[in-house]
Amino acid sequence: MALALEDPFGPPKDDGGMRPDGTPWPTVVDIDGNTWTRRPPSRLSPSAFNDWRSCQRGFAFDRIQRRPSEPGLPATIGVHVHRVLDLVMELPPQERTLDRALAIHEGLNTKLWEACRRLQAGEPAAEVVGDRDNRDEDIRHAVEVVVLRPGLRAWNDAVERGVRGYFAMASPEKVEVIATEQKFEQKWEVRDSGLIVPITGSADRLDRLPAEYGGGIRVIDYKNGKVISPKFDKGEHDDQILTYAAMVEEDTGELPTAGLLLYVSHQKPKHVEVTPERVADVKGRIGRAWADIHDKFEDDSYEPNPGPLCGWCPHIRECDAGQAEVRMRAARGTGRGGLREDAPARTLLPDLSLASV
Repeated sequence: MALALEDPFGPPKDDGGMRPDGTPWPTVVDIDGNTWTRRPPSRLSPSAFNDWRSCQRGFAFDRIQRRPSEPGLPATIGVHVHRVLDLVMELPPQERTLDRALAIHEGLNTKLWEACRRLQAGEPAAEVVGDRDNRDEDIRHAVEVVVLRPGLRAWNDAVERGVRGYFAMASPEKVEVIATEQKFEQKWEVRDSGLIVPITGSADRLDRLPAEYGGGIRVIDYKNGKVISPKFDKGEHDDQILTYAAMVEEDTGELPTAGLLLYVSHQKPKHVEVTPERVADVKGRIGRAWADIHDKFEDDSYEPNPGPLCGWCPHIRECDAGQAEVRMRAARGTGRGGLREDAPARTLLPDLSLASV
């Protein structure tokens, strides 16, 4: 199901369904008879840019029609791992130990489980978590945990694996931290196009490199999932680092000299080269994406991109191309090139053949 609590943090700011010129925004009716207002996004972020590159049609469902969808369990795990590591890196260097990190994890769990208990008892989400302008960031994902109802022990073990993974490959006591969860809100003028792109984002961590390595700024991004295979890597994660580097330069005038992706659960670091050329390239591609998003808005001509991830798309019932993809994969079975047994599409499309399961 989608978030049963109907976006507990509140809907987007209400414009009365009207454009700035006083005409109504277009609407679309889904297969269940629900009407959704279509509004172009007011900004882009690194994650939104990745969503656009992954599938324009999925981007439109999520960020133009703003349909609610059930969060994935890996996302709730990743958010908690990030929060633990943020709090650890805010401590004095000598206190950044694994034991301290695990204690922080347990402390957050106490708040999280209490929030879950209150939500399950029927208390309004806004009272438990806070409203959209005054919410408790440490427990806001309690809503998703309650909706997903995962095995709490498995969830806890996955979080702890990510925290331990970080300490297995890093020496946080030696790091000079500039900022954690550094938020940016900027307007980029795209070179040679006249476009202005509102861009927002939050970098996991900014470090100052030691003098022997040039003393520059390094952008850190934590990833709780697997390292992308070189065969399938289209540079999405590198582009996030490069986008944050552009944001740092915009705010400070100093272009970071290095980027680092830390795949904590799998204990794999990946160094990302940061150069003026690579930063200019990603800014140009973001500018072109922004133009494309708005050019295709009026006729809703956002294109699907069928592939393996269609089996996990919450909007599969609304996408003919995606349905064709998952049916083809289901016919191959659950192995390589097929559709995994735990793919949500098997539940969302009840008539999908399960003969291969």
